[in-house]
Amino acid sequence: TGGGGGGGGGGVVYNSSYDIVSGQNYAIAIGSGGSKGNYKDGWPGPMGTGTGGIGGNSTFGSSIAYGGGGGGYPGGATPPAGRGKDGGNSGGSSGYPQSGQGSHTQPDSDGYGGIGYGFDGAAASTAGGATAGGGGGGGAGGTPARSSTAAGGVGGPGLNSNIIGSTVMYGYGGGGGTGNGGSSGANGAGNGGNIVGPANSGGGGSGQGKGNSNGGYAGGSGIVIIVTDTGDEPTIANTLTYSTDTSSRSGKSIISFTAGSGNISW
Repeated sequence: TGGGGGGGGGGVVYNSSYDIVSGQNYAIAIGSGGSKGNYKDGWPGPMGTGTGGIGGNSTFGSSIAYGGGGGGYPGGATPPAGRGKDGGNSGGSSGYPQSGQGSHTQPDSDGYGGIGYGFDGAAASTAGGATAGGGGGGGAGGTPARSSTAAGGVGGPGLNSNIIGSTVMYGYGGGGGTGNGGSSGANGAGNGGNIVGPANSGGGGSGQGKGNSNGGYAGGSGIVIIVTDTGDEPTIANTLTYSTDTSSRSGKSIISFTAGSGNISW
């Protein structure tokens, strides 16, 4: 069989100005990274075997950044048995048989003034044949290009943001699995293959390469970041894990929520 598809990055929502009502609760939740696809060597097999899981959604109030879709895997004789899963950014296609990539679910707008970023994963390598590489997962910065060799495709780029005072990329796709042994394609952040998505990046994990008994690689968890004037920070539930930075942007408090769920209010 060819390589597995790369996991899609989590969708990204950016809102430069959010109207807050004093005394109202705003629910925050941090989505988990999608689970890795289990190892499977050969086909046909049970439908969906080896396909990665869908990441959890991250939310602020009614605004939702959707979790990324798992990468595809040739888990059955008749595609789309192991099709890449739909998600904020969707999972890439397996290499051979070509399962097909998923569809992105992140809307262009969150309905509350925020801009949404989500793209589809890539199709399998144009090389075709039993050693075709898998397609890279979609990233918040765009759909990845297809590979033209047995190597797995590069994951889609994420969205660069300087909300924390320096540039960080969020929601990039995982690289597709290679179809002839070796490492998977690089992820959308430019890092080498066969890696998990880092925590709080929304990054997709690498697809399974041919003969890699690890299977695929898990995606990274989400993050919610808000910026307020210093001295105007909200009251935060103790069920949320967060940090506050008051030095990176003059006069601003940058609050990064990295785990849990709960309410905040002003």
